[in-house]
Amino acid sequence: MKETGQINRRLLLQSATGSLLTAFSPVGAAQILPGEMTSIDLFVDGLRRNYLFYRPTSCDVGQPWPLLLALHPFLYPHKKFERYANLKHMSELGRFLLAMPLGLGFGMYRSFNAGLRDDANDPDDVVYISTVVDQIKSANLIDNSRIYALGMSNGAMMIYQIVQRLPGLLAGIVCVSGTPAGAIDENMSPIPTMIVHGTKDPITPWTGPGKTTPKFLKFQDVDSTVGQLRCVNQAQFEPTTWEYETTDRQSRILRYDWKRPMALADLALIRIEGGGHCWPACMKKHFFAPFTGRQATGIDFNSIAWEFLSQQGRI
Repeated sequence: MKETGQINRRLLLQSATGSLLTAFSPVGAAQILPGEMTSIDLFVDGLRRNYLFYRPTSCDVGQPWPLLLALHPFLYPHKKFERYANLKHMSELGRFLLAMPLGLGFGMYRSFNAGLRDDANDPDDVVYISTVVDQIKSANLIDNSRIYALGMSNGAMMIYQIVQRLPGLLAGIVCVSGTPAGAIDENMSPIPTMIVHGTKDPITPWTGPGKTTPKFLKFQDVDSTVGQLRCVNQAQFEPTTWEYETTDRQSRILRYDWKRPMALADLALIRIEGGGHCWPACMKKHFFAPFTGRQATGIDFNSIAWEFLSQQGRI
C-alpha cells in the first residue's frame, strides 16, 4: 500500500486551563493526492490518533463527493481491514472518498469504545470520529449530505454509538457482524440501515452473548436490533423478501427490505444462513481469523452495500 507522508501541521485548540483537548490541521485538497492512501495524525482529548484517507483517481477537485467512514473490527486495524474487505477498490468503483479511523490499542489489538463495557477510562471515540469528519470537511471535498459509515464487528457496534449521539451526521449505515451494546433509543432520528449477519456467528451470535462471550462484554441480539430500528424508522409493514443467487452452493443469503416511502428511512436485513463472523466475499474466500465460522462467497457484497448507501442522502 503506497502512502504519502504524514500531515504534520496542526491547529491547537486549548481549554481555558491550557491543556490540549483537540488538535488538527485543516487539510488542503492538494495534500490528498488521488490514488494514494494518506496517513493522517491528529490529537483528540489529548491522545494522538490516526486515520487513513483515500481519494480515488476519479474524484477531481472542484465538486463535493460522498464520504464513507469504514470502521475496522478488533484484531484487524484499518490497513488490514482495507485489504480484507477490498475497500480501496470499492472506493474507486463507487467514486467516493474513503476514511478509515483507527481504534486505540497496540499492534493488531485495537478497538473502538462502542459502549460494550462500563469503563470511565475508555476514550470517547464518538468525539474522535467526529473530529476526523471535521478535519476532512476542511478540505472542501465532501458533500455533507452524503456522509456514510460502514463497519464490521466492533466497528459496526461503534456506528450505532455515532448515530445515537450525533444525529444528522450520517446519511446511511451498513453494519456487518455487529450489534449495538444496548437498546437503541426509540427517540433516535430515523437512519437508513443495512444489517448483515450470519446465523452461525460464533463471535457476535445472532441471539446475543453466548457461553463463550467474555462476561464483561454486552451487546444485543439481531432480532431485537432489527425490531428497534423498525420502530425508529417507522417500518411497521411486512418486508419484501428474496434470496440472492450465488455461485456458492453452500451459501443461502436472504434479504428483507422495509423501504420508503411507507417507512421514514430504508431498513434492510441480509441474513446469511450458516454464515460466520466474516465479510461476504465476491469470488473466493479470504482468511479472517480462526474459529470465526464460514464465509459466504459468490456475492458482490461491496457493490450491494454501496448501492444501498448511494441511494441515501440528508436533506
